[in-house]
Amino acid sequence: MEQAFLLGVLCVLCGKISAVQSIDIAKQATKGEGMRILPMVSLLIALVFVTASPVAAASPELSITAPVNKAIITGTDVTVTFDTKDFTIVPSTVPLAEYGKRPDLNKPNEGHLHITLDLNPLVVWDQNKPYSFSNVATGQHQLTVELTNNDHSSLTPPLVRTVSFNTAPAGTAEPAAMPATGADSTPIAWAVGIGMILLMSGLGLRTLKRK
Repeated sequence: MEQAFLLGVLCVLCGKISAVQSIDIAKQATKGEGMRILPMVSLLIALVFVTASPVAAASPELSITAPVNKAIITGTDVTVTFDTKDFTIVPSTVPLAEYGKRPDLNKPNEGHLHITLDLNPLVVWDQNKPYSFSNVATGQHQLTVELTNNDHSSLTPPLVRTVSFNTAPAGTAEPAAMPATGADSTPIAWAVGIGMILLMSGLGLRTLKRK
């Protein structure tokens, strides 16, 4: 009887049957029918655990598609393009001054982007389209893009991507590819080396003849 009672209570806690139905199970168990009911109850318990288990959200992904790392951009305009996956970009209602103070507004896989160029002010970008910087000075630059929560706090773990690039004055021809260091000097080096060997060999022969 005690085992039948515990069996009925467990079913009620699982939420699959009512208290009245649990009493019926206990009565049937005392009549020797408990072994027939037990498999059904076990199936119900397994169903509860399967349906109650939360499905983990997929981890967001972020990549900077332009500018690529070590790119050379001519002109003063730099357009930033990016690609996200398993992340919904939405406008934030939280002022940047309240960074991280409204966790109640955060939702999994939802938020916006923080874009930073060098030491310039942070750009809060809540649109799934490119962002452009104007009047970018000539020289080397570092671009950082981060996916953030609705209250501007970083994701857990933080999702940040960084690239470095150079800008050149408009009208400067952009090289198709930067040559590898020393690539063009290899034939010259061989020629100089062979010439030195021949020269030294000639000097050696002359010394032997004089002796």
